[in-house]
Amino acid sequence: MTDNTKKCQIMLLLQTYNLDYVVTFPTRIGTVSAATIDKIILDSSKNDNMIVEPYYNGLSDHDAQLLTLRTPAYKITELATPRHVWSYEAAAVNAFKLSLSFENWEGVFNCLNDNDVNIMFNNFLNVYLRIFYSSFPLHRTMSRDRCKGWITKGISISCRHKKDLYLLRKTTNNTLLHRYYKQYCKTLTSTIQLAKKLHYNKLISESTDKPKTAWSVIRSLTNRRVRNNERTMLNIDGKIVQNPQTLAETFNKYFSHTVEESVIKTMKQNKNDPNIESHLNYVVDAYPKPIPPIRWKPVTKKELVYISKSLKGKKSYGYDEIPSWIVKLSMPLIIAPLIYICNKKLFTGTFPNRLKFAQISPVFEKGNNTEMTAYRPISLLTSFSKIFENVIYNRLLLHTDENKIIARIQYGFTNKSSTELAIFTLLHHTLLNINSKALVCGIFCDLTKAFDTVNHGILMSKLEY
Repeated sequence: MTDNTKKCQIMLLLQTYNLDYVVTFPTRIGTVSAATIDKIILDSSKNDNMIVEPYYNGLSDHDAQLLTLRTPAYKITELATPRHVWSYEAAAVNAFKLSLSFENWEGVFNCLNDNDVNIMFNNFLNVYLRIFYSSFPLHRTMSRDRCKGWITKGISISCRHKKDLYLLRKTTNNTLLHRYYKQYCKTLTSTIQLAKKLHYNKLISESTDKPKTAWSVIRSLTNRRVRNNERTMLNIDGKIVQNPQTLAETFNKYFSHTVEESVIKTMKQNKNDPNIESHLNYVVDAYPKPIPPIRWKPVTKKELVYISKSLKGKKSYGYDEIPSWIVKLSMPLIIAPLIYICNKKLFTGTFPNRLKFAQISPVFEKGNNTEMTAYRPISLLTSFSKIFENVIYNRLLLHTDENKIIARIQYGFTNKSSTELAIFTLLHHTLLNINSKALVCGIFCDLTKAFDTVNHGILMSKLEY
């Protein structure tokens, strides 16, 4: 706090803008000297509206500065609003399973229209949702940072004891107390480091998606966490829009029509180009022999059990608010009506309408966050939709394997193949050619928004062929 020429110059410069230091007390008091390290500079004409006082936080020998501003009361925004989540206590889970065990699913097996899959599935889902909502009540909760789970009750007590020792040390010159306090701080620091290490290792080792959890921990430790509560803003016709309804309608129009219009425009350009052949010409050349119709093999209990076990036990859910781990838990109690509905679906060619809905969330990818092109859609499907899709997927995969429809060089999303095998094949052929003293050339192509720009009409015509 010693005055010097440079400090006086800074203070004079600040005062010309009505600014002044408001921390006028030492923030660290040692056995010999005291010092002020932190500076808070505010408008000196409003000193009556604020109070500055030291505050010991239990983490450092330097006191924190507590600044209290007397401002008009504002309405608490949604940032402080607690979330409503389902309570999955053990008693509630047991009650849910018990209620399902008493259900006879009459609306499924004795449906008035025996071939109407939509009515069957609606009856099934309505009963399931009724039992689900009655078994698991909603309760209010504040968002909790999982990465702070290392703070145990013992560590909290030790931190409070450290604070008491620090305050006692400030008021006395007892050398033994100072030495004890220093050793206590050292031991507590080591304990906290060990607790953090054990907690983060447990988080990652028990996670079903280890890379995602690891990055979540890294972002938390580096204070670079994604703020989900930030409002999305879009530049629409030169105006920044934040209205949720307008944003939803704009994203819906962009994701459902803009990409389709781009594809149609490209097709019209290609149609006028004599050098570009029809897509069906390529298919006919690749598969000159007629392919037999697909065999819709009936669904079995073993298959549905396997499909349910393959679902990731996530807490996320689609519009029906049922997480996949609840569906997996209840599968033994609902497998009979699901088998019945799945088989009706296969033989009537009807996919339930309520499973065609997805909850679309625009996720920022890169670029300017006020432009729609910087976002990509993420579809949250219901767990039952994933089960029904897997049933169809298994039969399509069997059909393509038996008739050798999928190209041999297709490595992703196929049986007995993987991206690792693709890398091995690439390296193997490259090294063989290098050993033969041949030239090796690699061409890599990355398509922007590849899945978004698939033309559904072309895809359906290929599948029909």
